[in-house]
Amino acid sequence: MGRRFRLLPTAARRFGCAFSSSIPAGGHRDGTASLSGARGLGYVEFIVAISILGIVLGAALPTITSRPLGLAVDIQDLAANLQVARELAVSRSLHYRLRVVNATQYVVERGQLNADGVTWSFPTPERSLTLHPNVSFDPASLAPPLSAEFDTRGRLVGGAEPIFTLDDSVRLWAKQVAVYTSGMVQKL
Repeated sequence: MGRRFRLLPTAARRFGCAFSSSIPAGGHRDGTASLSGARGLGYVEFIVAISILGIVLGAALPTITSRPLGLAVDIQDLAANLQVARELAVSRSLHYRLRVVNATQYVVERGQLNADGVTWSFPTPERSLTLHPNVSFDPASLAPPLSAEFDTRGRLVGGAEPIFTLDDSVRLWAKQVAVYTSGMVQKL
């Protein structure tokens, strides 16, 4: 038939069974299985189900959340690089400029005072940065070359206050960073 075991009187009372000398492992004396004692998933089955769920979520989560993070990270980097360009201009008594090269790249450039002692040129970039995939500068704002130049006091050079707009082409989101005449950088 099946394996037989003896229930001790305390175990029999705990599980609501009458004390018996031998009960088959299947449940009843006649060898049929009992469903009345079934309580759902066992501990091992529960752990296996949670593990499988964790693996599936672990594989899917980066794909779900990576797109908005790309735009958030790029807007944070752009604002930070504008602030760094301003701080470098003040600390080194030179002009620094952040210039958009194309729809997906921008550079931070150190200025060099020309021979006339008035104008500045920017021969070499100090940093060159590329945006995440699916993130780009707004094409409408790139018509005149978009840049922010800071003088030795950290103020913006030029009359117009630039607004840098980044677009996420997948989610159709846009975020902006503005540079004010005082040199203050703010995410909008």
